[in-house]
Amino acid sequence: MTYVPFARQSVGLDHRGYSQERALNWYARAFPTGASGELMLAPCPGFSKRKDIGAGDVRAMLALGVFLYIAAGGKLWRLNYNTGALTELGNIADDVATTMATTGTDVAVCAGGGLRAWSTDTASFHNPTATLPFSDIGSVAAGDGYFVATEITGKRFAYSGLNDARTWDALDFYSAEADPDQIKRVVNAFQEFWIFGESTCEVWSVVGGSDVLSRNPGGVFDTGIAWKASAVQLDDALYWVGDDKVVYRARGYQPQRVSQEGVEALLQDYDEDDALKFFRYVWKGHSFYVIRFPDRPAWVYDTTTGLWHERNTGADRADPWLACCATEWQGVQVLGTPSGKVVDIGGLTDDGATIAREAVSVPFVVGDEYVTMRGLTAHLKTGETDLGRDAQVSLEVRRKTYDDWRTWSVERWRSLGDGGEDKVARWHALGRARGWQFRLRVTDPVETALYGVTYDPAR
Repeated sequence: MTYVPFARQSVGLDHRGYSQERALNWYARAFPTGASGELMLAPCPGFSKRKDIGAGDVRAMLALGVFLYIAAGGKLWRLNYNTGALTELGNIADDVATTMATTGTDVAVCAGGGLRAWSTDTASFHNPTATLPFSDIGSVAAGDGYFVATEITGKRFAYSGLNDARTWDALDFYSAEADPDQIKRVVNAFQEFWIFGESTCEVWSVVGGSDVLSRNPGGVFDTGIAWKASAVQLDDALYWVGDDKVVYRARGYQPQRVSQEGVEALLQDYDEDDALKFFRYVWKGHSFYVIRFPDRPAWVYDTTTGLWHERNTGADRADPWLACCATEWQGVQVLGTPSGKVVDIGGLTDDGATIAREAVSVPFVVGDEYVTMRGLTAHLKTGETDLGRDAQVSLEVRRKTYDDWRTWSVERWRSLGDGGEDKVARWHALGRARGWQFRLRVTDPVETALYGVTYDPAR
């Protein structure tokens, strides 16, 4: 028997013509060759606390050897991987758009229009802002031994001394050349500096000598950036939200659209003053680009499948996800949270909070004729758990009569067993209609994969 994929992704649009399918805290994975299906829903990982900084939102993190540098609560912190010791290094602005960079020795932090530099050689904090060609700093990046900082609402970007975030010269700067607009962000990707403006992007490289930087031939395109924090390098590509609020991926200098209409419609409801966060993480061979909304579930793009899913924390399906930045540190994927915690990816809860997994199916529509749905069978796999009871899965149904879809039915619960086994959950007598849509939900802290479903319709 071949399973029918229950859902593939989140669509996000609820008007006529769209499937309204959804994957919340589940993401699509391909079955191995020869398996009884083509696409399954795998459980998204939770996270567990590593360190509670207790200093407000974690704005950004940067890993350098055994140390994790953390911008949180208006301060720069350093966490030691081996000992767990947390050290307060100094004050910075508390800025949602904080950027951090390192060449391997100094750590530069740009926040609130200022630039601070932490020297690992001298174990001291420095304020080099006054020595730059401009006083209001918008972002910082590092590559090939140089730091590059951009001007807020300006057209200039400056470079530092070699491997030195503390030393800048007022004459060491460039301006956007091809189609100059206001620069919003610099990102180092693929050993190049990407200078994002409001409506354009230029790519520069380190050449050394008297001209430290040079604009790359062909490295100019007419796609700006809406949120300066949205530019994230992931695997062999750079992702960002363009000035048209479309999510782009660039391999080379040709931006490609990777967003679908649902996430684009959501982005239209926000502007740059809204505290959206953007970051990446990797889990079980899949790399994810995250758009974290402050008041609704995050939207996540899976670079492996090209599909979007949603992530949140809590039993309410409209709650946001309690993760706001991420990095890899000593081979471990770590996240920062709005409550001032550094957490490790993995687990069945979000630091003790519920992860509610929900999937809304692709509609089952048979045309203009009425059909009886005698039953639905969900094929699942649960991990080992110790709840002291059976885990549960619920099904809700809505039916299409004439041209209208009815509201969702009450939940009908079935047992998932006590874990560690393949499980078949069956529901019968689902009614007579022109079409059906189904919603499965698991709120117990158990690792649950949804292989697919089988339907039993009859005319």
